[in-house]
Amino acid sequence: QAFWAFGPTELKKEWERISGTIERGEKKIAKQRKLSNLLTKFIQKFDNARDEMTFANKGTTHFAQEQDRALLCAVEKHGYGNWDLVREEIRNDPRLKFQHSVQGMSVQAIAKRCDYRMRQMERELEVREKSIKNKRPPTVVAALRAIEGIKEVEIWEARARDLLLDCKQAPPYNMMSTEGRQVLLERIKEQDLGVYRLREIEVQTQRALKVAEETKQSIYDGAQYVNYSSIGLRPTGA
Repeated sequence: QAFWAFGPTELKKEWERISGTIERGEKKIAKQRKLSNLLTKFIQKFDNARDEMTFANKGTTHFAQEQDRALLCAVEKHGYGNWDLVREEIRNDPRLKFQHSVQGMSVQAIAKRCDYRMRQMERELEVREKSIKNKRPPTVVAALRAIEGIKEVEIWEARARDLLLDCKQAPPYNMMSTEGRQVLLERIKEQDLGVYRLREIEVQTQRALKVAEETKQSIYDGAQYVNYSSIGLRPTGA
């Protein structure tokens, strides 16, 4: 922070050159980190990348798939940008011992070929991730639809309350989605069960009050016998 705060005043004419060099270096490091992560992600797709790695573009007669596999595995091992180590790795690869086009590659040619394959890998990974995203498991799709149905019902219920307060009919629900109608019908069923239970409790309460009043009156009248066993709550229909 001190460098960036006091650099322009302390370095003066040299500031633009030095800051530019630093910024280019930081961009280079960021690029190396990004491409290293990309390569690792791509290689992890395969159980044995050295033998199974495939590309949408399988290569040319000058640089075959076998050579690309060796190159990218070496880059993943030593890190993007360490081209001297990568060159030594592929030169000592027993499978490439007699492939003179690879044995004679310069570090510049290795870097160029690696960048070419990196660009292809980035596009392939994007396509693959989009394909996976579109192929969601059925349980996930069903859960998302159920959530959308619940949201749709909540909007319908809010609208229905407003209309009922204005003494108007609730909106029809036949225009709702299949999931929304299903959620709404389930809620209506639950509400009906609740209303039925409340009515049952109301009937029981009225019966209990009636029995209590009759018992009290019998006591006031001096009845010789009062049947207390008749006082109780029983489910209706029992």
